[in-house]
Amino acid sequence: MKKKITFNFLVTTMFLMTALLVQNSLQAQFNNPQTDLRLLQETAVQPTKTNDLLPNQKIVAGSATLTVLVNDYLFPYDISTNGDYVAIAGFGEGGFYWSQEEGLIPVSGTTYGISDDGLITGTFQNPDYQYQGTNVNTAGTWSTVSNDWTFLGINPNHPEILQPDYNSAWGIDASGETVVGMQYYDGFSYTTFKWTSTGGYEMIGDPASAGSRPNGISRVGEVIYGWADINNTSRSPIIWANGTFNYVDPNNYGEAFAASYDGTFVTGTIGDNVFIWENGGETITFSNELNTGVISPTCIMEDATVLGYTNESWPPFPDSRRAFVRNPDGTMETFNDYAEARGMADAQSWIFYSINDVTPDGNKFIGAGQDTNGNWATFILDFGGSTVTYALDLEANPEEGGTVLGAGIYEAGSLVSINAVAETGYSFINWTDEAQTVISEEAAFDFEMPENDILLTANFEEITYALALITNPENAGEVTGAGDYAAGETVNIEAVPAIDFAFVNWTDENETIVSEEASFSFTMPDNDYVLTANFTTTVGLAEQQMLLKLLYPNPTSDYLNLELTQIAESIKIINTLGQVVYENNSSEFKQKIDVSKYKSGMYQLIIISTNNTQTKSIYIY
Repeated sequence: MKKKITFNFLVTTMFLMTALLVQNSLQAQFNNPQTDLRLLQETAVQPTKTNDLLPNQKIVAGSATLTVLVNDYLFPYDISTNGDYVAIAGFGEGGFYWSQEEGLIPVSGTTYGISDDGLITGTFQNPDYQYQGTNVNTAGTWSTVSNDWTFLGINPNHPEILQPDYNSAWGIDASGETVVGMQYYDGFSYTTFKWTSTGGYEMIGDPASAGSRPNGISRVGEVIYGWADINNTSRSPIIWANGTFNYVDPNNYGEAFAASYDGTFVTGTIGDNVFIWENGGETITFSNELNTGVISPTCIMEDATVLGYTNESWPPFPDSRRAFVRNPDGTMETFNDYAEARGMADAQSWIFYSINDVTPDGNKFIGAGQDTNGNWATFILDFGGSTVTYALDLEANPEEGGTVLGAGIYEAGSLVSINAVAETGYSFINWTDEAQTVISEEAAFDFEMPENDILLTANFEEITYALALITNPENAGEVTGAGDYAAGETVNIEAVPAIDFAFVNWTDENETIVSEEASFSFTMPDNDYVLTANFTTTVGLAEQQMLLKLLYPNPTSDYLNLELTQIAESIKIINTLGQVVYENNSSEFKQKIDVSKYKSGMYQLIIISTNNTQTKSIYIY
């Protein structure tokens, strides 16, 4: 019993020490003004998988359409008011840009906001400025036009670089004209700035605070929200509006995290609760009514609906977050229930980790979660009505000829990448539709989806090789079995001698004896092939005079010289396909044949006289 108590005591002690270390680590990050508490536990998420860059992969569920931005758990920060662009961060360094047209593009540095024309704002390591040999972190904007960052420039109010962090950007308005951020000065002191493309830097931090930082700016650019160190309270929520500093509760900790489109409402945390600040109205607070976990708001809609996530775990791992909705009437519900009520058919089968932003029309939401198959997904969820989609089916003909890739459900007009991969022994021919119309002769191509379901067939053909059979002498008999065959196929051939002839053997192009059986089977090689059936005459030997006295040069590339023992009735040259490429009835004993225009390869020279035929292999190069 004593040993058991000692063991339990040790386990408890170790757990408490681990929890204390984690808490101290989180507290250290909390005190860093550059830390975004929404990404505080970046080490808690599993290492990210290799990103599947899947722009516009759509899942239609009832009247809702979910677009998977990437098959991974990332943190989408900001969506443009038109829903065409998204700025995404990872739980660690680096971020992403996403658009309807370009898909997902990696962005170095941090990505905290995006304008209606796809301009990202954030912080990057600036190679033009160094501190003690290290690139300095500076605020800037990034676009796909340059595929690079543009520095906002040195702040004339604080021109000195005194540490590796000079300044950082945390938000941008819809027009892309105004950026808000945090400026370091006098060592590690910091304060809020507003930067415009026309006026440059303006310092707007409260001089009475020990430091301040914005978390963003309303889309119309009139309200800025964030936090300030005031009254010895680290990170107390503050709102810059109407030319004044608005403190939610200067004696309590928290942050302002989001504003509605025009800045009428701002939401954030105050102590353990969530606040809703109304411009020109009252501020209300509410607590987590769904579970016992902490609550974090991330966005607020035009009707004061608040969305975000709760977390019951400790340490507060991001994948234990659960998205919530707080309705204008004060009721709270899970995002699963909210999505189901708005027409998402499989909403209850998803795990929604967080909902991070929403377009002003209240239809498009960005967030992250786990799909019905247990896969991570960072997404846009559109409740603006079901997108009409059609089925693209793909098949292979013949089925064993190859595999086809790209079948699925797609919107009309979308470009679908499809591919046909031939199996060994087959080659791709073309793609055809149900009417046998050829769609493409390219195995891989982008197909524009029509306004109807469609079946495309990838047609393959078995690769075959030509088997040519010839007789030697030419009229000494008949051969059967020539044709086109697949490599590895069993081929049956037969040689039948004519009257006054007897079969001798089969030889290949190299005059190697293949078989001495007139009828035999062999396996077709993976190349064109020529076999010669050789016969011998059965008449007296006196009649079998040799016709060819001299043949030179052999091999040759230009001319072939012949010297005969008697006048020939016919001289022929036959290629490996059994085709006569040359024929001459000259009565000369010496002849010179021009072969310079023939393709390189093995040929048969056949000399025919009144009572004899002689065949000789020649090679032209």
